[in-house]
Amino acid sequence: MNKLMVTLTVAAGMLGAADFDRSMQLLRDGKTAEAVTQATADVEAEPQSARAHEVLGLALLQQGKPEEAGTHMAKAAELDPESSSIRVGLARVAIERKQWDTAWAALDKAGQLDDSNSQVKIYQGALQLAKKDYALSVKTLTAAVEASPEEPYAHYYLALAHYAMKHPAMTVNHFERFLAIAPNAPEASRVSSLLRSIR
Repeated sequence: MNKLMVTLTVAAGMLGAADFDRSMQLLRDGKTAEAVTQATADVEAEPQSARAHEVLGLALLQQGKPEEAGTHMAKAAELDPESSSIRVGLARVAIERKQWDTAWAALDKAGQLDDSNSQVKIYQGALQLAKKDYALSVKTLTAAVEASPEEPYAHYYLALAHYAMKHPAMTVNHFERFLAIAPNAPEASRVSSLLRSIR
């Protein structure tokens, strides 16, 4: 194959390639519909990519579609059973469905696969919060914040746990930290509204 054909072949591949980074950035920026569109295109471009299905699952979960999200997370886990982040994704879907035992098992597996995955502790705390075990949630999420102070959702869920326990000062502190780290997060508007009501 001559150089021109190689160049054309590579270029064609790039045009059809998935763009996981773009999908994730759209999610971080709170552009959920655009993220779903991009992630869907990623899956169509690379249907056997675990990462493509994982990102689409996260986008659909953020869009409030846990059933569809679960389908793609399950496919991601099938394609890459050793991924800790995919197990966390499965746990997040289970939390939305109020399937507590399934969520905890997925988080436990995620921790076994990668004990440095900071998301495990964060979503263990989120699960405890969802189960209304507020004191334990505060303890778990405080440890998560101490271990990963720049993780925005550690602060977000810890603020919610303190809010549930009627700790206004700590609620404000962690919500403000969340907004400072992730000002474009999809929860930013809700957090700003809660802060106004507390102040």
